[in-house]
Amino acid sequence: MTPFLWPPEPAHAENPLGTPPPKLVVFVADPRYALTLLQETFTTKSRCNPLPVPCEMTDFIEAVVEQRFQVLGDYFSHALAWANEALEHPANVRLFSAERFASHNPQDVCEAVMELAEFLEVPNASKVALHLVSLLFQAPQDADAIFKEDCLTPLDVMHGGPMIELVGPRLQAFQDVFLASDPVQATYKRMLTSWFDAPSLCLAALGESAAKGVASLLPATLSRPWKGEKAHLEGTCRLCVFNLRGICRNSAEMCAYCHGHGHAQPKRASRKKRAQRKTRVYTPSPDGLSS
Repeated sequence: MTPFLWPPEPAHAENPLGTPPPKLVVFVADPRYALTLLQETFTTKSRCNPLPVPCEMTDFIEAVVEQRFQVLGDYFSHALAWANEALEHPANVRLFSAERFASHNPQDVCEAVMELAEFLEVPNASKVALHLVSLLFQAPQDADAIFKEDCLTPLDVMHGGPMIELVGPRLQAFQDVFLASDPVQATYKRMLTSWFDAPSLCLAALGESAAKGVASLLPATLSRPWKGEKAHLEGTCRLCVFNLRGICRNSAEMCAYCHGHGHAQPKRASRKKRAQRKTRVYTPSPDGLSS
């Protein structure tokens, strides 16, 4: 369930059959990521959107911020409503940051999936999480045929990317075009600040990160996939030096770095450079603390 699509229902409502109340999982994303992905959805042809509507990102942002375009409600207020629901009923409602499930590091994703599985009381949560994540980072050979059957086509994997959504490039895309008028920027900032004091650390952290703008973005080299067939063929992957030496503790699926064949053996730093690293000089900061 997502707060953008469904207003919260009472999680504690009594069931006439006497069964326990349901567990509600709410995935909340950085507003910049959510709006960019939503714009892609409505402007890309798919099974559930046979007639996409052309709309520039700048115009789309303005329409959402000015509440001229909504999908069953306002993203910011719905997220806050779910946060309040989770505060009142922590055993049955929990917010999760969507970005945690889209990390390029399988270990981070595994940790997030394990936390989700434990909340849902899934038996053998750690084993289930490990199996799921190991499959998640390896797209099947017939991925195109499989995902074409989805209602909403996952654009990244259909273009040779990973099966997780790429968050970094979408945050960058939002920042590149967010040059709206002053009233729009003021309204957007006011919406963000409404999350700062939310009764949810997840929501507050997302709001504060989004408010930092470009300062919260990772370098392009860190926001792109570190491994995968496409990245390996294009030479943009990040080599796992431990795998090259035969001492990596992780499998190819669970390692954050590329285990692909054909990597050249990296040259070892000279003795002088290695010595310099060991004798790093720490300079005092202005407040008298070492840095």
